Amino acid sequence: MADIRNVPVVEIVNQLESHVSHKEIDQAAEYITGKIKEYKDTPDHMGLLALLNEAMLFYTEIKKADEALEYADKAISIINNPMLDTRAAEATISMNAAKIYRLCGEKEKALFLYIRSVEHYEKEFEPNDPRLANMYNNIALNISALNEISAAMDLYDKAIAILSRRDDSAPELALTHLNVAFVLYNTDKEANKEEIDKRIEIAKELIDSNITEDSYYARVCEQCANSFALVGRTDYQRELLGRAKLINIKAKKSKK
Repeated sequence: MADIRNVPVVEIVNQLESHVSHKEIDQAAEYITGKIKEYKDTPDHMGLLALLNEAMLFYTEIKKADEALEYADKAISIINNPMLDTRAAEATISMNAAKIYRLCGEKEKALFLYIRSVEHYEKEFEPNDPRLANMYNNIALNISALNEISAAMDLYDKAIAILSRRDDSAPELALTHLNVAFVLYNTDKEANKEEIDKRIEIAKELIDSNITEDSYYARVCEQCANSFALVGRTDYQRELLGRAKLINIKAKKSKK
């Protein structure tokens, strides 16, 4: 009989990933569901939270909303239990569950959890930590999808403030300005045309002034190309994709 006191999270996650990588989706679903049932009464609530997190991400990936929502609800009930210390997992669980609630149309729950995750990440990271800027960006993207434009713009401003202080953050800063342009474009592209153009020019300048012929810059070009396309700048999208293609071709030739 399994020892339910401690959840072997790494072992379970590795086995789940093995099923998924081999396209054994039914086996993966049966496996993670079975493990959560096996450890449902464990006092290792952090281990159980880790399993619930894996389950809700797995079911989101295979587009089974009801199952994803079920495990998100269970995870949130654990972090909401005042008798348990779950501080180490609250930011991650809140953000992942919020995404599921958003996809399932539960806007109020999603928004509350996004705000909670911001509060936790701000306690976890130093104010100028670039990882915090990344979290601001990710959460702003999701909040803007809930039409909470003002809140999203505040988070983007915070991300820009952090990234602007760093000499090595040009790609991330460019993407953040493009994210702002995308929000404004979707909100009212005619009324916001001047600000959209401004953000796009800032992003282009950041990308063009930091050219390096390596695989990282090629990936930046490809990622930014998609963002430029979303705001209607397909000409620059093509330019960036062409730039990335040339870098990748040169890299392949140099390996021969």
